[in-house]
Amino acid sequence: MYDDRNPGPPEGDNTGGYSAPDPYGGPGYGPGYGPPPPGPYQAPYQDPYTAQQPAYPPPPPQAYPVYPMYPAPLSKGGAIGALVTSILLVISCYGIFAAIGLIFSIMAVSETVDQEKVSRFTRYAWIANGVVIGLLVLFFGFVITMIAIDS
Repeated sequence: MYDDRNPGPPEGDNTGGYSAPDPYGGPGYGPGYGPPPPGPYQAPYQDPYTAQQPAYPPPPPQAYPVYPMYPAPLSKGGAIGALVTSILLVISCYGIFAAIGLIFSIMAVSETVDQEKVSRFTRYAWIANGVVIGLLVLFFGFVITMIAIDS
């Protein structure tokens, strides 16, 4: 079937939709005429310099739900050191005085949520242990001085 408005390729045309070059040196169509109409097997004509690219699609939704971040583990190295020191001081006959450092260090090690509380209880435990160690040094210094004076 032959249509005058949109002729398309002839029935017996085996050129694959390609036409011979324009003898006038133009882009494939004569002066005063627009671009050729699209054939039945061709995409509509787009000038490569003025054609707009399709917009990028929106990003796909996340493949997995966003879970809240786990809090960083509490640093308890100082609290464990204070606990070990307190236990050694309790064993060394200064149980009453060293119990204060032991209580604070146990509270620091058992805290699971608040890093500020861990730091505060660890600081208190080390202060208590320092006082006990200071008293221990003073006591042994006094004993050694008394032994040196007696002899």
